[in-house]
Amino acid sequence: MENSAKILIDMDGVVCDFVTAICAAHNRPDPYKNGFVGHDMEEAWGMTRDEFWEPSNNTEFWSNIEKFPWADSLLQHCENLVGLENIAFCTSPSKSPFCIIGKTEWLDRHFPKVSRIFTKQKQFCANHMTVLVDDTDSKIQKFIENSGLAVKFPPPCELDINTVLERITAIVTCITINAEGFREM
Repeated sequence: MENSAKILIDMDGVVCDFVTAICAAHNRPDPYKNGFVGHDMEEAWGMTRDEFWEPSNNTEFWSNIEKFPWADSLLQHCENLVGLENIAFCTSPSKSPFCIIGKTEWLDRHFPKVSRIFTKQKQFCANHMTVLVDDTDSKIQKFIENSGLAVKFPPPCELDINTVLERITAIVTCITINAEGFREM
């Protein structure tokens, strides 16, 4: 059975620990550990967006973010499902002009053979054969609204990597079965 599925994997919050890096850069505690819910950490800290992003205005910030311990197994699992040629990191550039350069350096060091897509509009990559693995609800929602499929990546404190891998497998299996059925019609 030929595989037709593609998997797009977000970086920040999925394979690398942006939250810990930005907390360290600001010398502040992780607001999520104190019950903060939401995506805009600057609100939790009572600062402007410019103040929040200021420490990331260098290549080193982005290239030195810690890789999560499950990152390699996530990538290996996806590669086993669809092949390396059908996987890409799909990551949003931040406000920092150094973000793409730093993220590219990070990917070159940790996952040099994986394709990369830098876009704030991930939904433009959406179709019924593509799975987005992301931790941001709004990006997942837009992806699904544009005919894509998605797996919500939970915060590290709630993560059960086996459950995430099972969800990815289930969606890829459905894509493959549906593609085979379509070819037979």
